[in-house]
Order: sequence, then structure tokens, then C-alpha cells
Amino acid sequence: MSMPPLLQEQFNLAKHAELSKFLPQLNTLVDWEAFRPAFETATIADHSRGGRPNIDVILMFKALILKTLYNLSYEQTTFLIIDRISFRDFLGINLLSIIPDAFECSVFPPVLKSDE
Repeated sequence: MSMPPLLQEQFNLAKHAELSKFLPQLNTLVDWEAFRPAFETATIADHSRGGRPNIDVILMFKALILKTLYNLSYEQTTFLIIDRISFRDFLGINLLSIIPDAFECSVFPPVLKSDE
């Protein structure tokens, strides 16, 4: 006898959480907010002419950590953020969130290296 869909989804999510422990542990060990002041001073954007607001700097930083940990291209990083529950959980987002695209991921590292 099969489970009702809602129970099956809850069962699958619980099993997923049990099997994928690395990223949740990393989230508990690192104080991500401690990085915010340094990132925000490096990423001041002028929105006086309009445009979409910047994606959260901590989300961008964590996306770059995923890229580096899993040796991904920027395109692969974007795809896997959309595709993997564990990546979205690590970033603190869901499928309705604005997800950084490959271009946004690629311009973030030079901003961090900027001396301006």
C-alpha cells in the first residue's frame, strides 16, 4: 500500500535531511552574518537609474562556496541551485526566490577583490 502524496513528500524530505549532513553542518558552524559588513562595503550599487536590487551578498558568497566545493562552472552552479534541495536549503531560499544567474555569480568575485 502506498503512502498519500503529502506523507510521501514528508518522508522523502526527512530521508534527504538524514542523508545530506555536510551543508547543514557548515551552516551551523559558520557565522555568515559576520561577513556581511565587508561584502556590503565592497558591493555598493547605484540604483538611481532603476534596475533590480542586488541579490543578498551572503547568498552570493554562499553560492561561490558551493561552486568551489563542488568544482562547478557558474552555469552548473546556477542549475544545481535550482535543481538541488540541499543547495537551496544551504542558501536559505526556495523555488520562488530570486536565484543568481551565471553572470551574477561571475561578477561577484571581482567585486570582492576590488580595492575601491
